[in-house]
Amino acid sequence: MTAVTYLDHAATTPVDPQVVAVLGAVLTEGLGNPSASHPAGRRAAVLIDQARSQVAALVGADPAQLVFTSGATEANNLAILGHAAGLTGAQRRGAQVLGLVTDHKAVLSPLRRLAEAGFALTLLQPDAHGLLSPQVLAAALGEGAQLVSLVHVNSETGVMQDLPALSAVCRERGVALHIDAAQSAGKLPLSVDGIDYLSFTGHKLGGPQGIGVLYVAPQRRVALQAQILGGGQQRGLRSGTLPTHQIVAFGLACQLAAERQAELAARLTALRQRLWQGLADLPGVLHNGHPQHCVPGAARAVAHADPLEAATPAASNRTTHRCRQSANAGGRKATVFQSRSSPAPRIRTPGSNRQSSCSKQSRHSRRSGIPSNLTAQSASAAANATAPATFWVPARRPSS
Repeated sequence: MTAVTYLDHAATTPVDPQVVAVLGAVLTEGLGNPSASHPAGRRAAVLIDQARSQVAALVGADPAQLVFTSGATEANNLAILGHAAGLTGAQRRGAQVLGLVTDHKAVLSPLRRLAEAGFALTLLQPDAHGLLSPQVLAAALGEGAQLVSLVHVNSETGVMQDLPALSAVCRERGVALHIDAAQSAGKLPLSVDGIDYLSFTGHKLGGPQGIGVLYVAPQRRVALQAQILGGGQQRGLRSGTLPTHQIVAFGLACQLAAERQAELAARLTALRQRLWQGLADLPGVLHNGHPQHCVPGAARAVAHADPLEAATPAASNRTTHRCRQSANAGGRKATVFQSRSSPAPRIRTPGSNRQSSCSKQSRHSRRSGIPSNLTAQSASAAANATAPATFWVPARRPSS
């Protein structure tokens, strides 16, 4: 059988051999339920506490502020839906939640669920490189803003958002900030300072699948509402018997990632630079992402048959796709703060199947990579301008 070189570490990483060893050791030790008071249960609880400290150290958190989950997706749901459920009646009236239109569905889907429930959903448009400007975020925050939920590192382009600048905007306005750090934890220096909720998972950093964590800032813990109910484990925020073997493996994976982070980042950065040098002389190859603000282990390129297309900002194809996914007919209104250099989202008028001319621009952009109202030369000049656009998210389905 031909050996395969696996490179898709943004989707999942191979489990480190040391992690595999400890995973098997815990499974064969015959530990009890960590909630039990007998010796086998207490031994499991001790191992979980040790692992909790290892996970917390990776992001500079207090171990007591961590909630273990089945992965980053569940952690995102707990942060977004749990935060919204904890709002008071006055806070819910006119409540606004915000996200980034190019982010992962694990963040966008729970945000859209809130839109279905009556929250005002604002999706922000990044610049041509995929970065969200703090100025765009500040301009989008309304009086009822309650939560901003963002992905730290894009899973396809590797673009890294400026967390200190974005968190400063949220702090100044008193708005909670949730960060999905699935692609950055263990790969970049990361701190929970200035962040209210931070989620990540084990299988992106050499740990097993099926285990993740949510950091909850102390000031947010009281109001956060559990989304899984049962025996009241983890101080009532996430019921269910804790999987000792997965948590111990997750803890070791976090420790190993922290120890190897600097060396691995330097090696991956050099390999990525070598790759780009090899692609540099090929006609029509476009670097999709940002040359500096990106995670070391990610590289994304787009090949065009026509070199003119490669002069267009890199994010155009992806943002068109995301906008088209987001623009569903009927329901509540949401706002996109959009770069004029990016394709316009599809717009439908409620009660009508007729699409606006924006959808024609989107189809043109998807085929060619060039917005129909821009030339390749003018696209870069317009990249920093912002203009509001509107689309519709689905209305709440009637209960059966």
